[in-house]
Amino acid sequence: MARKTDGEKVDELEKFTTTLKVNLDNATSEVESIYQQLQQLAKEFNAHLRANDSEIKLLKHQVDELKKS
Repeated sequence: MARKTDGEKVDELEKFTTTLKVNLDNATSEVESIYQQLQQLAKEFNAHLRANDSEIKLLKHQVDELKKS
């Protein structure tokens, strides 16, 4: 097997670098997409939490009123 020339080694490194860059770009894009989805889920979760919080307070108040009776 013939030894690779410096030019061949450089070409091979360029191919690897290009592949790594494409993979990194794809991974970055996926992470950004997941982050945005998580932000949306957090907003929805907080909205549900606020809605349930007021219901819980109302139920606690009703229980307190029943205990007084």
